[in-house]
Amino acid sequence: MDMANHGAGLVAKEIKLAFGGLQVLNNVSVSFPPGVITGLIGPNGAGKTSFFNCLTGLYRPNSGDISLDGRALKGVSASRRARLGISRTFQHVALSPELSVAENVQFGLHASRKSGLADALLPLPSAWSDREESRHKAIEALSLVGLSHLADVPAGGVAPGTLRLVELARAMVGRPRVLLLDEPAAGLNSSETKDLVQTLRQIASRELVMVVVEHDMDLIMQICDVINVLNFGTLIAAGTPAEVQANPLVAEVYLGAADD
Repeated sequence: MDMANHGAGLVAKEIKLAFGGLQVLNNVSVSFPPGVITGLIGPNGAGKTSFFNCLTGLYRPNSGDISLDGRALKGVSASRRARLGISRTFQHVALSPELSVAENVQFGLHASRKSGLADALLPLPSAWSDREESRHKAIEALSLVGLSHLADVPAGGVAPGTLRLVELARAMVGRPRVLLLDEPAAGLNSSETKDLVQTLRQIASRELVMVVVEHDMDLIMQICDVINVLNFGTLIAAGTPAEVQANPLVAEVYLGAADD
């Protein structure tokens, strides 16, 4: 993978987040440059998903700044951030089983559509060209993850491991600037995880900011160029996979702990 940076990427500075008296994130500062696959790890309750929610605009930090290619995102809504190119997957796959795989992927285009999403899926003459364009983009995204042959199969008939790749296609269909992956290997077997690693390497590019939250340490060590470690809302380490593995504090709080 070409590690050359194109733009500043996604930058978070001194992010603090609290719910009532519970401090969830404490002065977290991380840079996510393009052309680099960045890992974000830590035990359950470390604040990883909350940090993702701050990046996407679902949560509003109590203090701190987030920017994308130098543009401040303070006060920018989650939907607007999506239109700026910030896309994500979630821990739990949420697809519509009665719709086809391609139709589910088309939902990833809703933020940038000229017409409404319903128009793109319903047989309305006024939106015919938009529907065709939307389907074409969905097929392209499915091709990226090797699933174009399943385009017209109902999502309810697809294996759970394959649905993870469908969700990845949905996140990629709008050609995002930032791709945030929240436990993409959850529920996958070893063979499916291997396929996922290969797919992530294939979609990585000089322009794409890719951030991976994952409990599967083998995947993280294989795929990531840089890893950041959170513990109780505090960033305790950052570096290459080898540097993180050799960090005794990381070994104590995460790598050496029982799986959770």
